[in-house]
Amino acid sequence: ELKKKLEKIATVEVKEEEIVINLPSPVLFDLGKAELKETARTVLNEVAQSLKSINNDIVVEGHTDNLPIYSGRYKSNWELSAARAFAVRDYFITYEGINEKRISCVGYGEYRPIAPNDTEENRAKNRRIEIKIIK
Repeated sequence: ELKKKLEKIATVEVKEEEIVINLPSPVLFDLGKAELKETARTVLNEVAQSLKSINNDIVVEGHTDNLPIYSGRYKSNWELSAARAFAVRDYFITYEGINEKRISCVGYGEYRPIAPNDTEENRAKNRRIEIKIIK
């Protein structure tokens, strides 16, 4: 049911121990930034409606590609990924009323790719937010 609800905005993978909602970073953030885009609120609101209907714990993971970051604010992809994960967590708590005890966040930077970082298309797949619902 969750998969059907979110299929237009995210990839949803149902695993034995968790459900993974994969949101491409460009939908939520500008390149090298961790502030949510205006359009991100619509997407996150839709995800939040599904999260509110369950009581499971949630982990928000930030992921990047392996290209070095050239930003004064973030010194590494790891810092950027953590800031992005926190921004999504904060949105869910502040604007959607999800209990902060249920939701944690972590940044993995470039260290958990889902595709080789050998083409722009594959690097784009690695720039993502994963929202994991723990079963």
